[in-house]
Amino acid sequence: MSTGTPDRRRGAAFGTTFRETMVGRVRLDGEDGVRPIRLDLRAEADGLPRLRGTTRARVAGRIRVAGWADDPRATGESEISPLAGRRIRYRVSFAAGRRRQTLDDWKSLTPRRLEVPHSTPAGGPSLHAGRSPR
Repeated sequence: MSTGTPDRRRGAAFGTTFRETMVGRVRLDGEDGVRPIRLDLRAEADGLPRLRGTTRARVAGRIRVAGWADDPRATGESEISPLAGRRIRYRVSFAAGRRRQTLDDWKSLTPRRLEVPHSTPAGGPSLHAGRSPR
């Protein structure tokens, strides 16, 4: 993560930009097995992260689900809540064939590690971890 970088394109004095790659497995509705999933995302916020609050960021990148979706133009938003919510949440729209899907996913932040508890695109893939956002 880089902070304090001038963002001349939007006229902001400071901004935050980071890249993130997440990999895992996803179970599609109606299928017995799981498929590999990979997200390569870049997040940009107009301001610096707020440790005790929530920072919103724009997200863009690529989402791949083996044999089902590969969209290099996925876009959406992120909510970064390090202490207040102890998570980073992603809502990203992507194409799977001719249909648009929305991935609503988060990573729980703990002092020891980052944990990816689940992925749930509306009408599409889901990792059956049984948790919902706080």
